[in-house]
Amino acid sequence: MNVASFPLVCLVVPFTSYAMNRIAFTCLSILCLLAVSPAEAQEDRYRGISFGSAPASGTSAEWGTATAILDYPIAQITTMLHDYGAFQDYLPHFRTSRVLSRRGNRAIVYVQVTAMNDSVTLWAQMDVRSREEEGRRIITADMTEGNLDHFRVRWELERVDDTHTRIRFRLLADPDLPIPSSLITGENVKFAKKVVASIRERLSSLGG
Repeated sequence: MNVASFPLVCLVVPFTSYAMNRIAFTCLSILCLLAVSPAEAQEDRYRGISFGSAPASGTSAEWGTATAILDYPIAQITTMLHDYGAFQDYLPHFRTSRVLSRRGNRAIVYVQVTAMNDSVTLWAQMDVRSREEEGRRIITADMTEGNLDHFRVRWELERVDDTHTRIRFRLLADPDLPIPSSLITGENVKFAKKVVASIRERLSSLGG
């Protein structure tokens, strides 16, 4: 039986006897609760994260965007994000993140990520730059080589107070595939909110 059908079953189970009714109702009620728990878990994971899309120049696909306030100081988040080789350890869909060269606030990073429910593998060599701009920490990554038409990433960190930081993340991934732009935009939005949630979870696991 499909789990999604349990709520309907809960409504139509026949009452043949009081005892059977009690047993059936109890068992099916538990299954009904289990059926909604994954959605509740997802809702909890993305709690406090606002997300959406924004137009991008040069492509019909749109940016995926996500914003949240994290309960961590900006210096701690910046240090974690500057470890580009560790992206594969916690960012969603990353299979490889390897620093090819690094000098000062600039690095060349090779990445492999999966998309479309892991059915497609995308790769890119990214020019990553980090800078201070009007009191914010900006980290950008732009594709120089790869099997996509466009691949751009932008993190923006802004201090709220000593223990809170506003993070804004934007992703534009447009693979060289015959896929409707609306579907690509949807994937970008999902990826963006997953990235912010994963960063928050990573910080929590590291403690401090």
